[in-house]
Parts: sequence; C-alpha cells; structure tokens
Amino acid sequence: MESVERYSPVDSFFGKPYVDVDEEREQPLPHRYLHGGFEGTDTRFSFYFPPRGQCEGRMVQTFGGASGGNEMSAQTVGMLNAHHIAFSNGAYLIESNQGHIGPSMEGLDGDLSILCGRADVETARLSHAVAEELYGAQPHHSYCYGGSGGGNFTIWAMERAPDLYDGGVPFMFGGSSFSMTLNAVRVLDPVIESVIDAMAPGGSGNPFEGLSTLQREALAALYRGGFQRGAEHQLRLPMPEIGWPGMRGVDAMRLADPEYFEAFWTEPGYAGADGVLEAEIIHEKTAVDAVVTAEEMASANRDGSVAGGPMMSMLLQMLGLSGDVPLGIRVAGLDAATLTGAKVTVDAGGAAGREWYCFMVVGDVLIPTGEGSFFDPALVADIAQGDAITVDNRDFLAYCYSDRHEARDPLSFAQFTVVGTPIYPQRPEVPSHLAWTGAFGGKMILQQHLMDRPCWPPVAIRYHRSVLEHLGDGTDDQFRIWWTDKAQHVPPAPGTPDATLSIWYVGIVSQGVRDVIAWAEDETPPGRTMDYDYVDGQVLLPTAADDRGGIQPVVTATANGAVVAKAAPGEDVELAFTAEVPTGWGTVIAAEWDFDGSGAFANPVEGIDGRGRVVERSVSHRFDVAGTHFATVRVTSHRDGDVAARTERIENLARVRIVVA
Repeated sequence: MESVERYSPVDSFFGKPYVDVDEEREQPLPHRYLHGGFEGTDTRFSFYFPPRGQCEGRMVQTFGGASGGNEMSAQTVGMLNAHHIAFSNGAYLIESNQGHIGPSMEGLDGDLSILCGRADVETARLSHAVAEELYGAQPHHSYCYGGSGGGNFTIWAMERAPDLYDGGVPFMFGGSSFSMTLNAVRVLDPVIESVIDAMAPGGSGNPFEGLSTLQREALAALYRGGFQRGAEHQLRLPMPEIGWPGMRGVDAMRLADPEYFEAFWTEPGYAGADGVLEAEIIHEKTAVDAVVTAEEMASANRDGSVAGGPMMSMLLQMLGLSGDVPLGIRVAGLDAATLTGAKVTVDAGGAAGREWYCFMVVGDVLIPTGEGSFFDPALVADIAQGDAITVDNRDFLAYCYSDRHEARDPLSFAQFTVVGTPIYPQRPEVPSHLAWTGAFGGKMILQQHLMDRPCWPPVAIRYHRSVLEHLGDGTDDQFRIWWTDKAQHVPPAPGTPDATLSIWYVGIVSQGVRDVIAWAEDETPPGRTMDYDYVDGQVLLPTAADDRGGIQPVVTATANGAVVAKAAPGEDVELAFTAEVPTGWGTVIAAEWDFDGSGAFANPVEGIDGRGRVVERSVSHRFDVAGTHFATVRVTSHRDGDVAARTERIENLARVRIVVA
C-alpha cells in the first residue's frame, strides 16, 4: 500500500512498516483485513477496516490481555465482540502484539516500555496514515480499550500519548498479590467448600469458622489485601500464576530479586528460616508413574467425580486438545494433592534437565504450567514412565510469603505494617515500566471488576486517587470509575454453573466505549463515578441504584421473603426479585431464573417490556430433591430499553438458598 510505503515511524525503534496480508473478509462482519509489522522488530499488527460508508472517521484500538504477544485477539477471542464495538460506533479496529510474538520477549530487546505501549502507539499512528488512503481522511477521533494487561496498556497509552487518544476504557486492570492468592489456594484447599458456603447467600457469613490458625491467617491476608468477599469460588481455580514470567510468577521474581529465595530460607524474620513451614516442605526424588494423555484425562473427567475435572475439561475444549496429546504425569510415592505449586525437574530420560511448575492437580495427575499460557503440553513431551524426577515445593512456599516482604502499598499491605513500619524484612523495590501518574489526555471510564481473582480493586483505587491529585476539581470532566458487580476475570461459559455466580460483562465494556465516544465528541457525560467505601480491603457499595451510580442494575432476591428458605420436598417456595437501574441509564429488558444451578437460565420472566427502571416479580417453584439448592435470577438492562438488543446488554444477578429436608 502506498501509505505504508511512505510512512516513517515516529519512534526510532521501529523499522519500515510492511503489509503481508491484504484481503476482504465477511466474518464476523464485512471488512478489509490488513496484517503486517515493522521491519527489524517482532512487532505485528492487524487492521480491520469496515466498508467506506460505514466508517465515520474514528479509530478504536483494542489491547490484548496479560503481557500481549497476539495481534489477532479480536479474531481468536470473539467473545469480547471487538468488531462490533468498533464498527457499530463508526470506527475501524486495530490491534498489535505489543512488540513480541507469543510468550517470547526477545523482540523487546530488554525494553519493557515497548510492550507497555510504544508498539501500540506506533501501530495506531500507522493506521491513521492507512485510513487516510482508504477513506480520504485520517480519523478525527481515536479511542482505545482493553482488559487485564490490556487495561494497563490503555492507561499507559493515554498517559504517554495524550495527543493520540481522545478517550479510553480500561477494565479489570492492574494486578493483585499473586503470592497472597496462591498461599490462600494452597492452605485452604482442604476446606475451600466450607469457606465458599459460609459466604454464599444464606450462609453463616463467617468464612473463618472451623479453620486452622494457618488457614485463618492466609484468608485474612487475602481479604485485607483486596480480594473481595463473595469471590471465594475463584479460589477453586488452578494456579497459572506460578510459572508465568510475564505475570510476576516464581521465575519472574527470581529474575527481579534473585537473592530473595536464599534469604527466605536462611535469614531470621522470614517464615522459611524461622521454621514455620518445616512440616510443609517437599523435596523428594521419585519417578514418573505414568504419562497421562488428553483422551485419558477426558475419560476420567466425564462423570465429574474427579477433583478439578470440570476445569480440566473446559481447558481441553478451549485449547482443542484431544487424543494422545500428553497433558500431565502421575508420580510414584507422593500424595499428589500436596503438590500443587511444586517444581518438577526431570533428572533422566529424553527430557532430562527440563523444569516446570505444577499449576493444577486433577485427581492424581500433575499438570504443568507454560510460559504465558494455562499449560503447555510440550513440557510433558519426551517424558516416559520410569523417568527419574525431583519434586520440590520450596520455591513455591517462599513465593507464597513474598507479599509480606514487599509491604509498600498501604491499600493492599496495611496488615503487614504498624504505623507505616513494616513488620517483616523488606526486599528492594523493583522499578516498574507501568508507573502511572494519573495525568492523561481525553476522557476515561475505568471499569474494575469486584470478583476478579488476578485484578483486585486496590489498584483501581490507587489510580483514582492519582487522578484526583492531578485533576482536582476537574476530575469529573475527564474521569469515571465504575465497579462491575458480580464480574470475574473471564466471562462465564453460557450454560455452566459458573454462569450462576458471575455475569457476562462484555455489554458493560461495549456501552462504556459508546459512552466515552459521546463524552469526547458531544460532551454528553456518562454515568457518574460510583460511590464506594474501602474498608479492610473490601469495596463497599450503596444498596440503592441511584445512591450507587454507574449503569449496572442492582438486583436483590428472596426465597419466602428471606435470603434462605426451608421447605419440604415438593413444597412451593416463593422466589422474588427486585431490579433497579440507576435513573437515566436504561431500563430492565429481561430476567431469567435458574432453579437447578446448571446455568441454563431456562425460566424467563414474562411481562418485561423494557419500560421499567424498577421491576419486581415473583414466581413459585418446587424443589423435589432433598438437599441445599441455589436459585439465581439474572437481570439485564439496556440503555434504550430495547428488549431485542443483542449487544450493550448490562447484566447483574442475585442468588438465594433453599434447604429442602
């Protein structure tokens, strides 16, 4: 293309751009697709241009999650609806791979600022030139959005290139203390179901009942660090954080602070050196009892009786793995249930010298984590039955306690300080390339999830405070923060039990992009910053929608007038809900009940016509089987009250407990 040939990169790191794919595509929406990169770098990009008559002179850039590495996430993660978000707003869509290919960081030449935003910014500037060739003019407004790592990149780009972006929507951004999370997963595993039940609707409300001292301390640290009550089911998940170099995992910490692991086991003031963990250390030489394939794993998981089996089945489906692809190993002579987080070193055989961390144990099978992915079957390749291995959890134990030695943030680590004085020895601070200032150009709507395991609220609160410092009385002219209730990191798969616990949040992101465009171009302010308090690591929201703010409906539910009901088998139980949308930000367009915990939501509520901001309904239902049941109501609102809308659907849900005896 002529525009690409003429383009001179603004950032001297990037060589001459090129295009290696230029084709018309019909799916998911008609567009012209361009793929290319910059010579002399690993930076790649994808451009998606709708037909000339559909583009109204805007650019929307989506940033990939985690540490990037994929310039095709709009194609491969279709659930995030990126094409619609851009095209429906009269924009073309672009994305880059943040300067590196897959998990390899070699293309960054050791400069993380390329990953954090420089590759994205240069890609955006190039797209302006291409748009001028295709549409006759460069975009008059440019916007960006992204979640998780992409939320970080959104903020970086808006702060470092204020001339380029007119608005942005970072969501579930920042991070959390992976070490606190992993320690809680480790010590709470035997009692996690009782913790979840205590905090579920109708539970005791006291998750510490029946826990040991070690378990109480780990859970308390988690809550005070910012992990939200009600999200305890997220602690059932495996541990991909263990081995992700780009995600502050064990290896990343070893690179950043190589002396920490020795200090942990030798210097007073560290739990390892003080003997606190003596009974938990595993350092054993053993052998591979068996290599387990995808087909063997799938077969063992089909009846749902294997611990962790449903999660493993979901991962197999997501990654398209089947047949004789090796997934994990059984080890001889050790209790597999204690090996989550342990490092496996192959001492002999075709894979001698290979190391990996176990992020998940399914039944008695150890599953390896890969670099930048949930797990990598290649790590099990060449391992054979009988190969000698060493299993060692000492690095993992040290990592689990590292947060107390990095207690610099009063929002997340107040439990490890007294009047600002750290209780435990402190490690040197590691400089971050994602140091935010709160000073950005354009308009921003920050959306932070309240049930997110890897991205906790404190980072959003810190950013909110930085914005207030820089913008002062002008904050409301440029910034909003919306807390997304009942949202976890990955949207739930439809028709699964997870769908009764968390919402499909993509509609809120999509509406946020639409609102930030209207704010930047028409001076139409979006829903106000939500009111919240932050107490002991917990975000507390008002119970009434108009007091709370934002755009999400507030939903409450009852069973026989309370949050828990007791009934005999076959006895009618009256289930009721109230849904309230903040005034001026839409009406209720749908509600559905799930009575059996399957996530099917097969019981729509009749008579909802999209006219009501406040909706109350009730229904009678009989539970025939003795036991504890949870009924869930999912409520959807829409800005224009369009009951047939397929997008910009704003969800929330509520659950009640029914004990049938």
